[in-house]
Amino acid sequence: MSPLEKKFTISCLVPNVSEFYGDPHIVETHFNVDWKLKYSRYQGFLLVFLECMEKRKDYSIDVELKFQIKAANGATLVATDTGTYNMKNREWGWHEFVSWKTLLNNYVFDDSFTLQVHVTMKKMRGFGKMNLRSFDESVRECSDVVLVVGGQKFYLCKMYLSLQSSYFKSLFLGNFDECRKNEIELKDIDPEDFQNFMELLHGENSIDDYTVDGIAYLADMYDSPTAIRCCQDFLMTSSEKTPQEKLEISMKCNMKDLKEKSLKNINDLRSVTASNLDSMDLDFAKELLEKFMDL
Repeated sequence: MSPLEKKFTISCLVPNVSEFYGDPHIVETHFNVDWKLKYSRYQGFLLVFLECMEKRKDYSIDVELKFQIKAANGATLVATDTGTYNMKNREWGWHEFVSWKTLLNNYVFDDSFTLQVHVTMKKMRGFGKMNLRSFDESVRECSDVVLVVGGQKFYLCKMYLSLQSSYFKSLFLGNFDECRKNEIELKDIDPEDFQNFMELLHGENSIDDYTVDGIAYLADMYDSPTAIRCCQDFLMTSSEKTPQEKLEISMKCNMKDLKEKSLKNINDLRSVTASNLDSMDLDFAKELLEKFMDL
């Protein structure tokens, strides 16, 4: 699984804590799935839950969750959990995340605190699209190499892939031992992502808001200009992803035009730093600070 395709952060500033009441929540869409971050005061504690609002009956999502409180003075409180979302388990979190007294004494400054949940989606089931093209044994006679990805075999043509990717050109036509092999394993790649990537390279329209993250990751990894251009065009013209999500993809996949456009559409510095800090280089951090200093 790529380190890019299924991570997101929901962040909110909780104001007026001294007058806190009700059951506020935030709904955001990530990877074509609606998520609701809920928090409230419950029997002397802060309750926090993340709800998956997916309507499909047979879906499941394995996740790693990190709930975090951040105070203005730098104090933090973190709790982590793992679980599986499905129709029977739609919420994960804590009824007693932190006592209200501890919250007030240690994490509330200027009558507010920041609440975040960082989500890593380890496996999604029930969301897959129909394959647009076959790369299985049915096309064996038209292939001259087998690429093995996550145990799945893809029957492909060396020369065609070499025209599409400098990585494959070096692999198949260079001085590597692999160039003489008829079967090569590609490690640490999601076979579903590779299927979508191969479909795009072979002329199919396999890009949508669910597949674009994985395709873009592989397009950058394997240096495929056509695939990178197609992903960037989709993200700039058709995608419904948030500017923050587009910005993350642009930074990790070296999409300059997308980065510039996404940055212009972002007005909240915290929403950027919450999910993009680890991948932010020095030049971009400078550019980001200059933008918000001008606001």
